Amino acid sequence: WDKMIATIKSILLQEGVYYEIVIADDCSDDFNRKKIDEFFKYNNFFRYKIIHLMENKGTVSNVYNALNYCDGSYVKFISPGDMLFDKYSLRDMYNFALKWNAEIVFGDAVYYNNKNGIKCVRTYNHPVYMQPYKDDEQEKIEFFNIVMGDGVTGATLLANKRVIKKYIEPLLGKVRYLEDYFVKLAILDGVFIKYLSRNVLWYEFGDGGISTSKSNEWKKALLLDEGNANRIIVEYAILKNKFYTKYLEHKKNKYFYLKYFKTLIGKFQMLFDRSYSRIEEDISFVEQCFGQGN
Repeated sequence: WDKMIATIKSILLQEGVYYEIVIADDCSDDFNRKKIDEFFKYNNFFRYKIIHLMENKGTVSNVYNALNYCDGSYVKFISPGDMLFDKYSLRDMYNFALKWNAEIVFGDAVYYNNKNGIKCVRTYNHPVYMQPYKDDEQEKIEFFNIVMGDGVTGATLLANKRVIKKYIEPLLGKVRYLEDYFVKLAILDGVFIKYLSRNVLWYEFGDGGISTSKSNEWKKALLLDEGNANRIIVEYAILKNKFYTKYLEHKKNKYFYLKYFKTLIGKFQMLFDRSYSRIEEDISFVEQCFGQGN
């Protein structure tokens, strides 16, 4: 509850942009709609919808279902415990998307945990190799995303609703948790993705989140999901007659990166020109969301 409220507060604090909130619950045991309604009423906010599924079908199905309730043309996913970075994050992402006519935009995340007080965690970004995005090199973006597996963190995205729906559909019934794989399919199809060079998100690290959790159970589930998702990617690449299909066919081999000069160079670029998350000293916005500080 506390994490969800902190996340919602980070949204309610947004300025300079018109938005709605759609809460999509995937059959949680402790879901309390009345309590959420009371919270919104207390904050005098009424542009929200609540969807509570009676069966847990995983994140991919939950997200796809929630899109049917979204009125806006652009959608921002955010999970309990993650927070928008500051009061202009949503405005800046939306305006950036409109300015560049980009159907998918993303920014940087600051990783944090709140186990013993709010602390930033330094780790490498996703994508690790940022240069193709800074240079708008679509072919390289595609290569590093699809072949090298250097994808964008889904939590940092803002995307066109139509695009999300179109590219999540192939994942339905085959992938449960990796909803951000829709980005790979979109990039494969030539959808324009644009990088906003600014922090847009406080990303909870290693404390219950799917992608950063250390639970062995989650790791096994994600590994299975990743295998299913990658098979879909390979099928799509073959269908589109992509030049790098030969690389994907050998990707399971542990010497994959050594087999081709292009993948070897890509690996070196990811190792020696990797991008790291910033250590943010000003945590006042996070404290405000959690009800701490002044």
